Amino acid sequence: MDSEDEEEIVEEKEGKEDEKTVRLQKMISKKKLINVEGEDDLMTALNQLEFDPDGASIFYRNAYDKSRPSAEGEYQLIKNEVLTSPYNNQYEVLEFLKKGTFNQVVKAWKKGTNEIVAIKILNKHPSVARQGQIEVSILSRLSNENAEEFNFVRAYECFSHKNHTCLVFEMLEQNLYDFLKQNKFTPLPLSSIRPIVQQVLTALLKLKQFELIHADLKPENIMLVDPVSQPFRVKVIDFGSASHRNKAVTNTYLQSRYYRAPEIILGLPLKNQLICGPLVYDQIRFIVQTHGLPPKQLLNEAAKTHRFFKQIKEIASQWRLKTSEEYESETATTSKETRKFIFNCMDDIEQVNLPTELDGIDSACEKVDRKEFVDILKAMLCMDQDRRLSPAAGLQHKFVTMTHLMNYGRTKYYNIAAQRMEVCNRTDRQHYGTTSRTLATASVLP
Repeated sequence: MDSEDEEEIVEEKEGKEDEKTVRLQKMISKKKLINVEGEDDLMTALNQLEFDPDGASIFYRNAYDKSRPSAEGEYQLIKNEVLTSPYNNQYEVLEFLKKGTFNQVVKAWKKGTNEIVAIKILNKHPSVARQGQIEVSILSRLSNENAEEFNFVRAYECFSHKNHTCLVFEMLEQNLYDFLKQNKFTPLPLSSIRPIVQQVLTALLKLKQFELIHADLKPENIMLVDPVSQPFRVKVIDFGSASHRNKAVTNTYLQSRYYRAPEIILGLPLKNQLICGPLVYDQIRFIVQTHGLPPKQLLNEAAKTHRFFKQIKEIASQWRLKTSEEYESETATTSKETRKFIFNCMDDIEQVNLPTELDGIDSACEKVDRKEFVDILKAMLCMDQDRRLSPAAGLQHKFVTMTHLMNYGRTKYYNIAAQRMEVCNRTDRQHYGTTSRTLATASVLP
């Protein structure tokens, strides 16, 4: 796909967002929010809707809701419907799992076997079809690799059902967001965070070797394979927003709003993006509060710097963040404090949710571990994308390798941490199949 095709995708995606703006007018006015006149206002309205305490989310993050209006080009599935592939496989729809703007996901039984799979059915729309081509291309490339070793979802086949593209995946247990929600967002201990970090970094390393950008990495797209038999064994899913690095687009809709990198918010090209936050201005405000101002060069080159920053006239190329009052007067958007913990710097994390059940040497061990955890976070969330931690460097960081805990080898804390990292060992995955499996694809996309 050439650059002109990529530009068409961007234009169609943006057109889709314009349609969404129109459809949201009534909903927004009923909620007495704001007038939607531009991208920032739309983002604010969407965020207020998504975090409505009454649960009036337009994105239906966790459930398939039949009362939700059908999206353009959406296929109307029915329970027990059978989807037949050109490879003589029949899939009976058992359960509706998720419904999004551009696709829906169902749980299905592969008839004649005991295999349960997840099937993603894309909506019939030009922009979805083109992005679907990219997704199929990426999945085909990844299917030649060892999905178990590199921690991404195994894709089985791709076919067309009544002119809708269907992607068949292995069925995984639960996404990380739902797991956290189920546990009332109780903070995970570092010993549980570490194997997740290691496995996600391993997946990102393979993607980087292929010059691929996932572009939508978030808890919803990190799946727990089997929380009972393999606690914190995870896989990365959903390559629907992915792209090849040399064809990546600088578009704010490319990343989910809560996980956009500062360079995306400010309108710079993609590299290694992380960092999350709620409303667009507040997201930048939180970043500046914990990391300081973005590098001068970034602010000078970014297309959207003036939306959030003011140039200090007396000093050339010096910037300051607009105050909440200044931003509100310019956009009619009210800044809100939504954080449970307010950090003035990343080091403040060392003092949050300190474990009370540890004492003596175990407490000292956790303190050392927490310090390295903050260090890897700083490196991952570095404002300068050229200095941001790479997947390869992340896998060698002390927090992942646990070399900083070697002096605590006889402690209970260390033993638990080491035991939980065993899920990352390649030898533990033999019985789940370690051979690659080429994605079977039919000519399904225009």
